[in-house]
Amino acid sequence: MKEELNAGELAPFPLDQARAALLASVDTLPVSEELKERWRAAAREDARLRLPVFFVRCADMGYACLPTLIRRAFAERNVAFEDLHFVYQTLGVQHADAQRMIFTPEELGGMALDELLAVTEYSLENFLDIYRFMPSMQAKKAEELGRIAAEAAAKARALRGELDSLAPGSEGREAALRELAAQYFIEKIASSIGEEETP
Repeated sequence: MKEELNAGELAPFPLDQARAALLASVDTLPVSEELKERWRAAAREDARLRLPVFFVRCADMGYACLPTLIRRAFAERNVAFEDLHFVYQTLGVQHADAQRMIFTPEELGGMALDELLAVTEYSLENFLDIYRFMPSMQAKKAEELGRIAAEAAAKARALRGELDSLAPGSEGREAALRELAAQYFIEKIASSIGEEETP
């Protein structure tokens, strides 16, 4: 946790060529100024980010996932938990598929697990930057989403535990990484709950 680190550990990294390119890319992106500021800080401070086009790809991923099914589910007065669970699982699969369409196999293959998980975190930031209604809309189903988030978190932990036993580049490892991307996204988005809007 950042709050547990001392000031020296939070100092910005030296801007080598790759990190300078990562920082410069932020100004080219179709995201809000607020998000650009956060991503500029991350380019300087987040040690996980090693790919110069990382934010470019995450911005594309934010647009690749669509909350259409979720909006329809929330429009129903008494949506069943099973239906809500299904639409979040569907969105997680969209995210995992988008990751493999937008990043090249070489880019994904060159990432350590921490950077792969960062893909989910930063692409979700852009998703929520685009669809700003999501946190307040989700507040209407906070209890149900808490269950969905907890289940996804448990699955993600189990998948991370399995990875060490799977050979790099194997079909089993690739399938586990894809499912991990889906479940981690579900956990994070289901936990992104703001204040419920009042009529």
